[in-house]
Amino acid sequence: MAGRQGAPPFIPQEVPPQWLARFEHLQKSLQDVRYQIEGAPEEERKGLPFTEAVMADELPMNCRTPAITEYDGTTDPIEHLSRFENATLLHQYTDGIECCVFLTTFAWAAQQWFNQLPVGAIESFQEF
Repeated sequence: MAGRQGAPPFIPQEVPPQWLARFEHLQKSLQDVRYQIEGAPEEERKGLPFTEAVMADELPMNCRTPAITEYDGTTDPIEHLSRFENATLLHQYTDGIECCVFLTTFAWAAQQWFNQLPVGAIESFQEF
């Protein structure tokens, strides 16, 4: 498959391009979130509400994002959460990875809501 030069080596050749793109997006999102807090004291976390324990979970090599639409705050949040939980049943994410992956499903107003949460407020997916 040509054009896969930047693809992680553990992804098999038969993976559809849209899955590869979603994985790379998730990987970048998690790296961005970790970069913002890595090495920073808790009071300097640049507004991220995840605790250090949440952010300490390692992204597994076979991690995939769920194929659900983004939540922008204009639809039912309970339905979005239910779709996310149903889509992630087989992935068996750790609690920290589940938090970070869930964050990648936010857009617009939902992302703004997340950004205003206090530093260190989210210790688990249940709290999220």
